[in-house]
Amino acid sequence: MKRDMDLIRNLLLWIESDESLRDFLASRPTGEQLTEAIINGHVQLLIEAGFIEAEQRRLKQVPGFAIRIERITWCGHEFIDAMRSDTIWAKTKKLLKEKAMSVPATILQQLLVKLANEQIDL
Repeated sequence: MKRDMDLIRNLLLWIESDESLRDFLASRPTGEQLTEAIINGHVQLLIEAGFIEAEQRRLKQVPGFAIRIERITWCGHEFIDAMRSDTIWAKTKKLLKEKAMSVPATILQQLLVKLANEQIDL
């Protein structure tokens, strides 16, 4: 599974809105190739990055996990605030695409903050 930063962003914003992952999975646009396994994998990445605290339990009757998200961490809220603006998010993605770059989340966050600072200085 390849890490999808758009999905990471969408998940964090969804979690912040206090909706369930079940609702997130049900609300995805028709034709979008998101499976429960992909979403669960990205939730696991959010846990590993320290953006959320969650409990995962392996299901006995069917393959997969049940995930209960407990809270967004301070680090997670900082990342959300950095990438919340659709304008700044799109500008950041465009810049990285033009440079043909993929960057770690820490660098992505620094770039988002830099672009936000530029907006404030206007």
